[in-house]
Order: sequence, then structure tokens, then C-alpha cells
Amino acid sequence: MKKSTKKQDDIYDVCMQNVDRYFSDIKKTTATYLQSVTDLQQEIVRSWRNTIDTAITFQQKFVSNSSINMKTPGLTTKLVDAVYEQLNKAHELQNQMLIASIDAIGQNVKSFNNNVKSFTELRNKMIESYLSLMKMPKVDAETLKKAISSYKKDMPKIELKKVR
Repeated sequence: MKKSTKKQDDIYDVCMQNVDRYFSDIKKTTATYLQSVTDLQQEIVRSWRNTIDTAITFQQKFVSNSSINMKTPGLTTKLVDAVYEQLNKAHELQNQMLIASIDAIGQNVKSFNNNVKSFTELRNKMIESYLSLMKMPKVDAETLKKAISSYKKDMPKIELKKVR
């Protein structure tokens, strides 16, 4: 555990030290985490591509070594092209939607952070106001004696009515 420059007997200082250390560690590991995820994604794409290439090559070799006629009509070739064109468009749309979603999440987090700041300021003002109401006014002894004397004089004048 790191040596602290703050007082160890103040629970708020201790909490803030630990929170600072926690988020400092997160900041240090975030880049490594993101690089690991990126590397994994690239490896998955390579594996996927390799699997598809191998399957096509295997089928091509099988057909060429057999007596199967694989001549395809032009319409079939156009259909395969159209399917892959739609697949590419769907992938592009998916990427756009994902980026837009990530951007929206980022804006929501920024908005949340701004609201936290505003609510913190509001809470601080409320606490200050509340605490100012709780403060006892400073009254010198002579003023206090006069107030007590006045209270005692007015007390006998107060009559309580009985309510049925």
C-alpha cells in the first residue's frame, strides 16, 4: 500500500485516496484492454476468412477432380454477386448503427457527468442553507438574561383554553 500524505484518521480522505488509486489503475489498464480486444477481433476475422477461403478452395478442388459439371448460368453468378452486395451493404449499415450508438452512449455519459456536477452544486447549496439555519446565534450573557426575564414576565399572561 502506498504511503499517504493525507491524514489516515479522516475517513473521507482515506476513501478519496482509494478511489483515486482505483481509477488511476483503470486508466493505466484501459489501453491494454482495448488493444487486447482489437487483437482478438483481428484474429477472429483472420480465422473466419481462413475458414471461408479453405472451404471454397476445398470445394473447388473437389469439383475439379471429379466429373461434376459446375458450369453456372450467368443468372446464378449475378445472383451470387447481388447476395454479396447486399451482405456488404448490411455490414456497412451495421457499422454505421454501431458507431452512432457508441456516439450516443458517449453523449449520454457526458450529460450524466454534467448533471452530477449540477446536482453536487445544488446539494452543496442546500447543505449550506440547512447548516446556516442550524447555527445558534451568538448571544452575550446580558442579552440572554434580558430574554429570559422577558419570557418569565410574559409567561403568566399566557392562558391556555381548554378544548372539549
